Amino acid sequence: MRNFRSKKDIRFGIVVWPIMALPLLLSFWADWMTLLFVLPGSVLSAWIWFGTGYTVTDTELKVRCGPFKETIPLEKISEVKKTWNLWSSAALSFDRLAIKHLYDTTYISPAEEEEFLRLLGERCPHASISVANNE
Repeated sequence: MRNFRSKKDIRFGIVVWPIMALPLLLSFWADWMTLLFVLPGSVLSAWIWFGTGYTVTDTELKVRCGPFKETIPLEKISEVKKTWNLWSSAALSFDRLAIKHLYDTTYISPAEEEEFLRLLGERCPHASISVANNE
């Protein structure tokens, strides 16, 4: 089993960090009802920022993005390619990998991309793995 953290793009940080800091900033001026209203979004943003990562086991790729989780059986992965696709995903960077499995595609952005691709290549010899940016 090998864990990989998500690559984090500064453009995502510019959006996420102010949302995480909003309750602290509002605590100086706002009432408790306002804080109660913005706190869940702030907690969710922090959970996603600090809790996005990927685990490759002998049989599965486990993707987590805060409270959201997906498990992909390695034998179902047919293709892995680099992409700049901006679909909502478990990736905190625009430099992403598209993992095609069954009838779905999952987008991720492991920080140690070369090591991730090497390991996936070993565990998924049947999958087409392309390192050239296709989109």
